[in-house]
Amino acid sequence: MNKTKITAGKKPKGQRNGIHNTGGNGSNGANASNRSARRRLKNSLPRPREIRDLKRSEEAARVAEQKFREMINALPAAVYTTDAQGRLTHFNQACIELSGRVPKLGSDKWCVTWKLYYPDGRRMPHQECPMAIAIKTGRVIRGAEAIAERPDGSRICFVPYPTPLRDATGRIVGGVNMLIDITERKRAEAAALRLAAVVQSSHDAIAAKDLNGVVTDWNQSAERIFGYKAKEIIGKSILMLIPPERQSEENEILRKIRSGQSIDHYETIRSRKDGTLLDVALTISPIKDRDGKIVGVSKIARDITKQKKTERRLTDQARLLDLTNEAILIRDHEDRVTYWNRGAQEIYGYSAAEAFGQVTHKLLRTEHSESLRQVFKKLERDNRWSGELIHRRKDGTKIFVMSHWVVDRDERGKRSFVLETNTDITARKQAELGLQRSKQMLEKVVHQRTRALREANAELETEISRRKGLEGQILEISDREQERLGQELHDGLCQQLTAVAFMARATALRLNDHRVADPAELEKIARLINNSVMDARNIAHDLHKEQIDAAGFEDALRDLAERKIWKTPCRFRSDGELELEDDRVAGEIFRILREGVINANKHARATEIILEACRRKREFVFSVTDNGIGFNGKAANGSGGLGIHIMQYRAQSIGARVELESPRRGGTRLALYLPLAK
Repeated sequence: MNKTKITAGKKPKGQRNGIHNTGGNGSNGANASNRSARRRLKNSLPRPREIRDLKRSEEAARVAEQKFREMINALPAAVYTTDAQGRLTHFNQACIELSGRVPKLGSDKWCVTWKLYYPDGRRMPHQECPMAIAIKTGRVIRGAEAIAERPDGSRICFVPYPTPLRDATGRIVGGVNMLIDITERKRAEAAALRLAAVVQSSHDAIAAKDLNGVVTDWNQSAERIFGYKAKEIIGKSILMLIPPERQSEENEILRKIRSGQSIDHYETIRSRKDGTLLDVALTISPIKDRDGKIVGVSKIARDITKQKKTERRLTDQARLLDLTNEAILIRDHEDRVTYWNRGAQEIYGYSAAEAFGQVTHKLLRTEHSESLRQVFKKLERDNRWSGELIHRRKDGTKIFVMSHWVVDRDERGKRSFVLETNTDITARKQAELGLQRSKQMLEKVVHQRTRALREANAELETEISRRKGLEGQILEISDREQERLGQELHDGLCQQLTAVAFMARATALRLNDHRVADPAELEKIARLINNSVMDARNIAHDLHKEQIDAAGFEDALRDLAERKIWKTPCRFRSDGELELEDDRVAGEIFRILREGVINANKHARATEIILEACRRKREFVFSVTDNGIGFNGKAANGSGGLGIHIMQYRAQSIGARVELESPRRGGTRLALYLPLAK
């Protein structure tokens, strides 16, 4: 068996193109088979040129895909791609902004949004979204709309543009979709629809024109008011509505609009289709495009023909109202003054020109007796209202008025005018306020006087009750004094006179028998007679009411102390400053002190009595002081009580007070304190 020799750098003999030959002397059939296999293998392997072309194609495809992705990423609209099963393969930044989330490649399917809804609000499953339908059916979807909900709950409206992607053989390998946010457009459309509905339903005529005065819009109320249908006037000049003598107004209106001005409540005259003239109030504003450029004019026209006729009728009649002194004014449905008579000018100080167009309660700074809302509620219910108001004049002074309001209504029953008549009642109100203040002051005085009278009445009743008690006490004292005088007459004077009589008879018998009288007995008889005279004099003093005047008051006190009738020696002391002016006061003080001296003589068992009068800083002080058994001893003997009560009564009658004291050294002190006259 021959073996093939293998050398470095050379293929062994019998080995070609990677086919290894193990036999050196194979048959011719085997060799032919090997050559055939080598030719097939050679044909199946790519040639170098084909390899180079394939690489260039792959690079071109990669570059194209990269440029495609960069283009998608550069688009402001949300664009994403999926594979044939709907799995996300790519999305741009706009998808994140639109969906409010970061989609997940390879797991999110059919759409980048979080939740989907149909335009009518029903929930839309992702497998039923336009992208899913496009890939599943191989159709390009256009004209669909959907609503996407973000994770934060906000919603947007969008239009999808799904398109299937196919390979060279036409097989669907995926899809591309672009989502256009139309939320603002939808809102604008809704606002435009609402505005259109408002315009069409408005009772006022609303029209639009361009800057050349050509009508572009015309609502139903404009048809009703001016008589032209929309198709008859749109595209034609607005001058069709303006009488020839007023057409210059249109140029001035357009001039102001071009300068950006608006015109509010401009009253003028316009013409209907049938040629009749209308009084209208115009509100004119510029129409601007998105860039703020003025492109047209909007007009709102209100028919005020009947209102103006009424105003003219009232103006004709109002001349008569200037003859009255009352303030008469007419207000429209907005409470603006449309008439102001001469009486209103005189009362409030505002001229008619100053008042016209003003809201009355603001102009006059009205203070209502009830809320303005309640006033208008009653006015609407009763068609009239009356009440007092407070207004302010032009100079700021406040006036009171009696106001009467009457409503004038239009054919629809709406309030069109209010006739207000105001009468100045300031003088009357001031008089009423003065009378009210006087009444309040009088009621206050009456209340005070009534209270004082009640207090005085209570004091009087107390005094009457006290005096009734004193009357009884005085009667008791009178009885006791009569009993005392009788007792003294019996025990003192009568016994002494009886003794004198016995002694005189005894002396007479002795003289009859012996013809001799005993001088000692005669002396004793004389002493008894003197004592009887003294007792009679004391009793007379007790029964006689001494008359004391202020001038002789001090001498009367000295005489009282120096009387010889007292059993107990009595001394009088004074500082010499007793300047009493009232005789009654002097008399009452004397009687109180005399009673004190008498009681001391009768009951004190004293060896000395001191009657004293002096003047202090704020009062006179009078006292009767003894050195006897003291107050308690006298009280125990039943000699106090009623006597001191009478003294206190006398003292109170002259504004003084009486105090009965027991000094530390013994005895009793009766003190009377009389305040000095101011």
